[in-house]
Amino acid sequence: MNTLLNRLNFHLSTSTKNIKLGVEDMATTTTSRETCPCDCPFKENGCYADNFPLSVHWDKITNKTRGVKFKEFLKQLKALSKHKNLRLSQAGDLVLDDESNISKEYLNGIIKHTKHLRSVWTYTHHNLENSVINQNRVIKATHQGLVINYSTESLFKADKAFNSGLLPVSVIRSDNEKLEVYKKDKKTYYKLTKKITTPEGRKCVLCPAQQFEHVNCSNCKLCNSKDRNYVILFAVHGNKSKKANQTLKEF
Repeated sequence: MNTLLNRLNFHLSTSTKNIKLGVEDMATTTTSRETCPCDCPFKENGCYADNFPLSVHWDKITNKTRGVKFKEFLKQLKALSKHKNLRLSQAGDLVLDDESNISKEYLNGIIKHTKHLRSVWTYTHHNLENSVINQNRVIKATHQGLVINYSTESLFKADKAFNSGLLPVSVIRSDNEKLEVYKKDKKTYYKLTKKITTPEGRKCVLCPAQQFEHVNCSNCKLCNSKDRNYVILFAVHGNKSKKANQTLKEF
């Protein structure tokens, strides 16, 4: 059963004003707040999606004054131009079924209706470490074209995720001593001043869009790489940065 899937609204933006995503050939979706796991450390403590104006858009989808039901949403995805890249769930997460597992119906529907696109990727904060079922579903979906990055808050967790066959990304404090922060044209950028590796020695790469002015998700696509052997790092950013930094106990 998929009670939650049938109840939710979903929203597709066929283009985005977010220059970090890439304006021209980028589409993005937003999913109800109900999909966010209760144990996400940033849920009420610095979530990037809670920054204005995205938070207002997110609220409207959550209270169903904006967006459509899942079947109509899939039709919208199918109608996207084959030249588009899709960043799934800029706010929200993967949908669970009635057994509290990541919904196969949801994953299969997204995969089936986005096969024609250039690239499709997303991130999940659902705890995958204690669920072989969810690990297997995420890994299978990734191999089928929906690349799901596992969001972690420590490089120790990132190592565990890699050892389970997952693709981890990790967030680090914006005041990390190995980060240099600078501003250009009122935008904030970051640069690693020292190499960061995981406890098991895996390479870590800071998000290029956070480092370079002309890089965005559309022309980078590191997060869409299925075969990478490194952790992608994201420095805390946005208006909730101070709160998010306080949430992180490491780095």
